[in-house]
Amino acid sequence: MTQVGRFLPLLWLLTMLPSWAVAGDKIPGDTPCTGQITYQSDKDDAYKYLENLQRQIYAQNPQLADPYSRAEMNQPRSVETMTELKVRVLKTCPDPSSPVQCAFKPDVIDRIIKEFSCRPLPTRFESPFFAVLINLYTTELDKVRTNHFPESPITRFGSLPTGTFDAQAILPPGSNMPLVILNRDIFFFTGALSKAIVDSIPIVEEGKSVHLKYTEEAIRTRLSDHAYIVHNFADAMSRLVKEGSSSGATEVLLDNDHNQLHARLVAAMDRFLISHEEAHVILGHVSDQSVEFRLAGSHGKGTAVKLTASKLPRKLPTNDLTLKAELRTREQELQADALGFNLMIWSEEVQGNRLSESVSGAAPIMIFRVLDAANAYGSEAGGWTFSDSNHPTAADRIKALSPVFDEVAKTSEPLRESDFRIPFDAAFKVLLEEADPGIRQNLGLPSKKTK
Repeated sequence: MTQVGRFLPLLWLLTMLPSWAVAGDKIPGDTPCTGQITYQSDKDDAYKYLENLQRQIYAQNPQLADPYSRAEMNQPRSVETMTELKVRVLKTCPDPSSPVQCAFKPDVIDRIIKEFSCRPLPTRFESPFFAVLINLYTTELDKVRTNHFPESPITRFGSLPTGTFDAQAILPPGSNMPLVILNRDIFFFTGALSKAIVDSIPIVEEGKSVHLKYTEEAIRTRLSDHAYIVHNFADAMSRLVKEGSSSGATEVLLDNDHNQLHARLVAAMDRFLISHEEAHVILGHVSDQSVEFRLAGSHGKGTAVKLTASKLPRKLPTNDLTLKAELRTREQELQADALGFNLMIWSEEVQGNRLSESVSGAAPIMIFRVLDAANAYGSEAGGWTFSDSNHPTAADRIKALSPVFDEVAKTSEPLRESDFRIPFDAAFKVLLEEADPGIRQNLGLPSKKTK
């Protein structure tokens, strides 16, 4: 697995976004821009809880840590200044003289360093890249939250190798601030799958107009002419089922038209996943009731991760492979889908990009379509599955969002003008059919019987 394969989605998203998006405002009361790094985990109980949890998991399972977290394990608390942070980040690039193998360009690293020059990092194990990407979305979402729900609490975000893309909002011990734990590889998931879906749709230019051709025949022709699209989609889906993450999936650079569409779909998928969890907090779905959820390496037939009971943080269960997350009902999940959809669209309206707002309307459906397909393959192959008794099926969630879309569209002209659910749904259907033989081969499953 090359570093460029692992980090292309993050690199792409950072370079596509405008410079103001990673500038960030200084947090009141924090240390001025002195070049010294501060950490939220030093004074915030929620992040302190997360940092302790990250340290224990990564210490006992170093294969689950990203390069940045592994460096912290090898040299604890060795990064105190922005200069030292830059050196550590640069080491994630195996050979700076080889652009093909280099995960991050120096100018992108400089922008990330600038993001944290006047604000603290979340924890000592949270990759700055992950933190920057989360900030890109939560900054705008927090403005929407403050405007529409001023009494709701601020939500903290952090990552763990949870092995499932159903993130969880919890109330950490000793803290009254909710903490949303996201899968560490969330951006690899959205990046790889969004790219394949978008690349499946023929885009034609006629004069000054650009059109999407999304008939089944047109999509199949494009996939036949560009076999790499099917191969890459099968690779990403197979990794998701076998490893719980599409990290490392093969990717390619898209042409400008497809890249512009991909930029908007992947950002909307990210934003919906985050806004869904924000919605749980706003709706008061964080309580002292709990249910188990899994760490990476644990699936239908796997037991890769082991947590030592004597070293677990308080209020964590003593059995292996699990942490405690909040107990939710199917109705609560549908409520969070609905409010999360509204938060996502309101956030797009604030930014004022009509095309992005239109594309956002299809983002939740694409997420649910992908997870539904991965769940079916995982159930058959004994790999990762992405559903449980507390969550509605993908079909039920898509059906429940239809009236929500219609209601939001009453005040969203972009949604009324362009319904991107139709072309993306068509592309996913054909792409999955074409990729099925490759996915089944990768997973060691028998070929489907033809009628």
